[in-house]
Amino acid sequence: MKIISLFGNRNKIRLIDEKGLTVTYEDTPEKNYIKALTRKKINDLRGALLYCDKIIELDPFFQKSYILKMKIFFELKDYQSSMFNLLDAVKIDLDKGKDLSSEIYDTLLNVFEILPKEERDEFIEYFRYFKRLIKNDLI
Repeated sequence: MKIISLFGNRNKIRLIDEKGLTVTYEDTPEKNYIKALTRKKINDLRGALLYCDKIIELDPFFQKSYILKMKIFFELKDYQSSMFNLLDAVKIDLDKGKDLSSEIYDTLLNVFEILPKEERDEFIEYFRYFKRLIKNDLI
């Protein structure tokens, strides 16, 4: 197959070969989310984070990417980054005038069940800090 034409931008590409066969590839948040989940399943957490960042670049309101990043940072024991991503997911709900999604609540409950006592206290402290920031409309 010899490509004679290439059209598109960063997110959508259309290839046309010498016989006029057209193939279109579109880079969507949903496709990248599946790639991120796959990377997480094979324990390539850094690769999964890269796909999450790509999703956010394509669609900053794709809430699942922030929740997945929160879970990954949590696994890496980076609780501050985990909370930042939780906050971003919460802000998406609040900006839409919605209550918090059940996925966010479920994730929080799972976090507290898994954490050892000393790490749970640190996580709770981060949560309280971010709650104050939201309440005072600082972010």
